[in-house]
Amino acid sequence: MKSTLLKVVGLGAISAAAGFLVMPERFWANALLAGLFTLTVSLGAALFLAIQYVSDASWSRGLRRICECLAASVVVGEVLVFLAVAFGARSLYGWIHAHGHLPHAQELWLFRPFQFSRLFVYFGVWSAMIFALLKRPSRGLAAAFLAVFAVTFTLAGMDWVMALEPHWFSTMFGLYLFAGTFQCALAVIIVMAVLLRETDAMRRVVNADLYHDLGKLLFGFSSFWAYIWFCQFLLIWYSNLPEEAGFHLLRLSGGWGALSALTVVLNWAVPFFVLMTRSAKRNSRVIFRVGLGVILGHWLDLYVLVMPRFLPHGPSLAGWEAGLMAGVIAAFGWTLACLWSRTALQESGMMPSRLRTSATRPPGSMGF
Repeated sequence: MKSTLLKVVGLGAISAAAGFLVMPERFWANALLAGLFTLTVSLGAALFLAIQYVSDASWSRGLRRICECLAASVVVGEVLVFLAVAFGARSLYGWIHAHGHLPHAQELWLFRPFQFSRLFVYFGVWSAMIFALLKRPSRGLAAAFLAVFAVTFTLAGMDWVMALEPHWFSTMFGLYLFAGTFQCALAVIIVMAVLLRETDAMRRVVNADLYHDLGKLLFGFSSFWAYIWFCQFLLIWYSNLPEEAGFHLLRLSGGWGALSALTVVLNWAVPFFVLMTRSAKRNSRVIFRVGLGVILGHWLDLYVLVMPRFLPHGPSLAGWEAGLMAGVIAAFGWTLACLWSRTALQESGMMPSRLRTSATRPPGSMGF
């Protein structure tokens, strides 16, 4: 499997080189999109893991090894976003060439060295706290990560996505990104749990009850995502300010309107109506397919956020763009496979032995 993934990574590298030579601006936009997709999956898994530690949850012990591997893969997304923001900034962010056309406070915030320094702060804080949490889980560190994540992730969304169209702004954008991030992470966890159970790797800990719990979470966060999506849209539609309305007008016109509708269908309508019954939540085939749909919906959501500035007349997908995305997903999958194989599965909660040293834990931290 790893060799196949590496071949796809090679195909993605060739596609990336072709895209860089033919359409450099779209290449950097796709690099940012791919980086955001993989980064949000890893951060969402780390967030899920931290919540389990803070709440001292026992129901999710069988999933924690999956979450650890996803969280440790955060480096893949960080590298891609770094490359896009560091080397593709002049293609991505038009305001770099437009001095004096932004409000003074916004120009100070988007001052290139300041923006670049924040990039290192985000990555440094996320990586340090995630790997510290993986090495020695504790309720206090998990709670600190949740608080730090809330601030840094909101600012990162402003720096990387909202800054693509600096005249548009939304006070709900950080919450909107969080909703999609956590929802997609749940979907990825579900898909991995089903796949690993089918291969007997986790058959003793992944069962219908666990699917039911995950299905309830996915059902709830799908509705939460839709609620935030609608609230953000309603506020902008009601105020009808040109600098705000233009963002949605572009994404509701032409082919972008169809993609925006498909995003709502995949992220909300399908999980909401399909997972409404108890039997559907406990069915591995049903929840697996819904999870795949949510993952695709999250990618489309990011695509609709990033790409319209570069494709104002409608969406289009070149062959090299599909190859690049396939290569990035393969690189992410290869990283997951390597991390998974590093540590043998433990019978007690599927946790690595180094994370189960309850005898050496300080008071107040969690044991397994």
